[in-house]
Amino acid sequence: MGPDLLTDIIKTINYYSEGSMASVVRLPTHGHEWIAWALDAGAAAIVLPHNYGYTDGVPEGSSLLNMWSTNAAIIMQIESAEGAKNAERICCVEGVDAIMIGTGDLRLSMRLPFGFDGPEPEFQEAVKNIEEAAARHNLPLAGFALGPPAVKAKLKKGYKLLMVSNDMTSLTAGQSANLAAARSAVTDSKKVEEKKSFVGKAENVIVAKVAARAMAGQ
Repeated sequence: MGPDLLTDIIKTINYYSEGSMASVVRLPTHGHEWIAWALDAGAAAIVLPHNYGYTDGVPEGSSLLNMWSTNAAIIMQIESAEGAKNAERICCVEGVDAIMIGTGDLRLSMRLPFGFDGPEPEFQEAVKNIEEAAARHNLPLAGFALGPPAVKAKLKKGYKLLMVSNDMTSLTAGQSANLAAARSAVTDSKKVEEKKSFVGKAENVIVAKVAARAMAGQ
């Protein structure tokens, strides 16, 4: 996505919702230009990705972050094993408004199968470390919750911002629904044809019997 499309999407959301919806934009980088484009277009919050806990992980230090934070919410995304380990350093940066946990990329960085959750102890420990660091600094949590059980579980843990879908899951769900509808249509069509065939055969039998009786009567 380029800056022009990004700007158009934000402005469209703000205009047609008449201010009732807030645009939260996950930027591709920490580059100043992307941050400026999103904020100038009217984004209510920006998500800064790939935070590892290094000193250079926050653009231009906390002073610049504070300047942005006065106009829009700043959400730091932690999505790697290294970032989870350094969650405390990320959460303590002044001006950060919330923490987003990217569980899919976090699992991949730990060489675990892709997914938005999992039972592995090391994965659960990494997520817990981020959640506890956020709680110590009174920072709201954001993350993915696909399906009612996941939504309830995240709300129970105190998450305030939930992503209930993304491009991949929406595309998969849409294609699955289209495929199911097509299969149902094919099945219905076969049933209609089979019924017509049965009726046709029955009619032929009746005609044959009538003809046989007529010939017998002669």
